[in-house]
Amino acid sequence: MRSLMGKRFTSLAAPDEVTARAVSEAGLAEIWRAPSQTLTLRLQWFDQTRAEAVRLNQAFEHIDFAKAEAIHGLDPNRAPVRHWLILPPAQAPKRSACEGERPPLVVIPYPGASYPTAPDPLGRGIGRYSANPQLLAAAGFAVLIPSLPRAPGQEPGEELAAQILAAVDLVPADSGADTHRLGIMGQSFGGYSALMAATQSSRFRAVVASAAPSNLASMRGAFDPHHEVLPRDGLELNPNYGWSELGQGQLGRSPWEDPGVYVRNSPVFFADQITAPVLLIHGDGDFVRLSQAQEMFSALYRLGKDAQLLTAYGEGHIIASPANRRAVTSHTLAWLQSALCR
Repeated sequence: MRSLMGKRFTSLAAPDEVTARAVSEAGLAEIWRAPSQTLTLRLQWFDQTRAEAVRLNQAFEHIDFAKAEAIHGLDPNRAPVRHWLILPPAQAPKRSACEGERPPLVVIPYPGASYPTAPDPLGRGIGRYSANPQLLAAAGFAVLIPSLPRAPGQEPGEELAAQILAAVDLVPADSGADTHRLGIMGQSFGGYSALMAATQSSRFRAVVASAAPSNLASMRGAFDPHHEVLPRDGLELNPNYGWSELGQGQLGRSPWEDPGVYVRNSPVFFADQITAPVLLIHGDGDFVRLSQAQEMFSALYRLGKDAQLLTAYGEGHIIASPANRRAVTSHTLAWLQSALCR
């Protein structure tokens, strides 16, 4: 690579080790990620001298990260896919969240995502892995991350539980995971899929949905809270229209053109079919409005279902502050243990 002054630099890192790189007239700066997930800022000057400026996350070198095991399967079109099973690490304080039992299995789905290689231990792609599988494994849960490719134009709720459960059924009986104590957990579109799948199957015994759309019709017309605080930034409605019609929603049309497609793909309209306890987690500043979680909670409350709504004030689509992150994680683990260990 060349700097702005035409000087050439040669990186010593393998391509998959570098997470960020900057080249200037002063030299080359790279951030290297080690297998232990430590980060090192390395500097290189014109004369090829090198230095390590700083190392981050050194405590990670002492963490026994759980390993991901590939499970081979076929997608709905019979094409090969890989799902990933993560078991509690050997040195976890307890090998199962349920004492004396095999580890319950928690599925973390995200429609449209496929994983040809093992997911990053720290869950990069945080919209998908705000529910960190490593934390679940450390707490004594087995975790399944299924590949869920979607065909163009496929409705988001179409046969969703069947596709997820097809991956669950591939988990080897001798893996140690208890597929009968089955939970489902997701963030954003993954949270939507957790709710939608729970309306389609009673096999799920616990549901955790974070930042999840529940009514695709009302979601598309909602204003981003950002514009209520800073109206001078304008009003952006087109992204929500695009999401529902041409983006992840792939509904292809508006509610007035086909109200039925919005109803059958919105889990709030099938809340009566959910049999598992549901934990809803939402930030009050989320562009997926808090009202989406409130609609689902209200429906479950009206039906006398077991449900809780945990609102994280001051948070957006991703709950990021350390204090809120700890509170949400501890509440989630307690919810899963209560539902899956009884």
